[in-house]
Amino acid sequence: DISGEVLRWEIATAVAGSIMKLNPFNQPDVEASKIRTKELTNKYGQGQMYSPTPKISEDDLSIYVDDQYHVQLLQMTAEEVSLRSYLKAYFNNLNAGDYFCISAFIDMSDEHLLILQKLRMLIRDHKKVATSLGFGPRFLHSTGQAHKGGPNTGVFLQITADHPIDLEIPNHQLSFGVVIDAQAQGDHDVLVDRSRRVIRIHSGTDVTRNLSHLYELTKKILEAP
Repeated sequence: DISGEVLRWEIATAVAGSIMKLNPFNQPDVEASKIRTKELTNKYGQGQMYSPTPKISEDDLSIYVDDQYHVQLLQMTAEEVSLRSYLKAYFNNLNAGDYFCISAFIDMSDEHLLILQKLRMLIRDHKKVATSLGFGPRFLHSTGQAHKGGPNTGVFLQITADHPIDLEIPNHQLSFGVVIDAQAQGDHDVLVDRSRRVIRIHSGTDVTRNLSHLYELTKKILEAP
């Protein structure tokens, strides 16, 4: 029975890949994010940590976005620029036929999963689009190729956080937190290279509280008349 299920989903993946016009037998775009991650970790090992500047910082949440998409979102913001107005413009960028993806490079705890699933379903129900949720870096090996090599219909919310407890990797000038951050940034950079609509929201150390705040703020935005 297990072998039968493996065969079933291998065929389903090949068929879906064909319909979506992406290669189900290779992952060149996932490989691109791995290469970018390695570049970032090598630079860190040489004392050159990559530190982008957030576009908005408010309530222990910071938004990072590439300059081109930032300008586009600002043009859609009729109000004074704030976390709320910026997110409103971002969610208004979701159109019919798009899909929304949450890529969370944070601890996959029950609390975090519950809040992010609520956020995903909130956006699904209000915007009437397909949604997905994946925890990084593991999702890179399942849906990562579709994100970067499939149709350009995705709107991506990447979530990262501080590392209050971090461990050094033996025999390397790196910590596990640095590797996670580099994987997130590598994925973000390749999404930008593929002209995807992506923002990154970075949380301070109280991730559960900040995720709850993000959910409540999103709820107010989507439910506003």
